[in-house]
Amino acid sequence: VVSDLKMPGMDGLTLLRTMRERGHDCAFILITAFGDLDTVLSARERYELSNFSVKPVLSQDKFLFDVTSALRKRRLELENSQLIAQLESANQGLERKVEERTQELKEKNVELTRLSNSRADVLKVLSHELRTPISILKGYLGLSLGDDQESNLRDRRQSTQVMRAAVDRVQEIVDQAVALKLGTEPAALEVALSEVDPAEVITSTVERIGALVKSRDV
Repeated sequence: VVSDLKMPGMDGLTLLRTMRERGHDCAFILITAFGDLDTVLSARERYELSNFSVKPVLSQDKFLFDVTSALRKRRLELENSQLIAQLESANQGLERKVEERTQELKEKNVELTRLSNSRADVLKVLSHELRTPISILKGYLGLSLGDDQESNLRDRRQSTQVMRAAVDRVQEIVDQAVALKLGTEPAALEVALSEVDPAEVITSTVERIGALVKSRDV
């Protein structure tokens, strides 16, 4: 837009201000007399005045140069705005990707910690569970090796049954540990809650360790 500063109805400065308030970002040149330069210069930054010319315009080349310079400046400003918008968009995309990867990493770390803790807990449980049947086996093997001729067939048969059950339990625990090591099962031991009869639990315990207690005069 090329506009004179002093015009009837609306002066050039008011026109410039109104256009900027309405969102027009066009290049704008004011033509003014030498005495109004201070007014024009004050509008240069405030209302983004592209350029100005002092009248009378005596040189056509000078005027065309001012217009060309204003258009070139506006084109560069538009390119800069586009580049800034692209950079901001790229930064936002990068920040979003960083946030996503950071969240994934946190989730992986939580999962690794959970698996590590779970496996450690399971291994502690397995080692504890192994001690009971192994102790029974050692006890009955020692008892069998020390048997004399007075041991009856019923006691031997009962000892064999107890040792076989203990061996089966050891095998079950070892299979669980191997499956856990290979990662074929979740790192957890299932707990099956159900009603139990205390008398049956006590009777089963007595049957397993009764002979050992008797042999040690407990």
